[in-house]
Amino acid sequence: MDYRPNVEGAVWFCREVLPLIHRELPGTTLTICGSRPNTRVRALARIPGVAVTGWVPDVRPYLTRASVAVVPLRIARGIQNKLLEAMAVGLPAVACSAAAGGIEATPGRDLFVVDDPGDFSTAIVRLLRDSNMRMRMGEAARACMEANYRWEHQLQRLDRVLEQVTRGVAPQDAPLSLRA
Repeated sequence: MDYRPNVEGAVWFCREVLPLIHRELPGTTLTICGSRPNTRVRALARIPGVAVTGWVPDVRPYLTRASVAVVPLRIARGIQNKLLEAMAVGLPAVACSAAAGGIEATPGRDLFVVDDPGDFSTAIVRLLRDSNMRMRMGEAARACMEANYRWEHQLQRLDRVLEQVTRGVAPQDAPLSLRA
């Protein structure tokens, strides 16, 4: 939590989104889980209902205790493992479009993708109020991860790219452009 996009996302969420959630659901809590929280992130723990953990040996217990995962990264590149981890444990997620951009998932079914503070808050409040929706989205998130992010699936993609590169063919499904 000392990486600029993570810090910016946590601060933005706590200042812009969390107050909107607290208007609707005053008892809502937020746990910010991540190593090396900088001063700005640690200061967020002064907000009622916000906890900052710092480094934890295993993030899964925090994910399984949560009702909703939030990934408020407005600056992001590539696949966000924090989002994959949440979805993999069947946790419904709300993420900014930058954070969800590299994920093979269907917005509205597998996760909510929103950028406006009001829309972000609305999505979270809907999930917190509707246990059936949370369950459906969590199941869809987990199914999405199993379909798209199993090690076997990813390694097959890598094998195809390596085979194409060794034959001197431009990779057709490579996530990055490769140059020799």
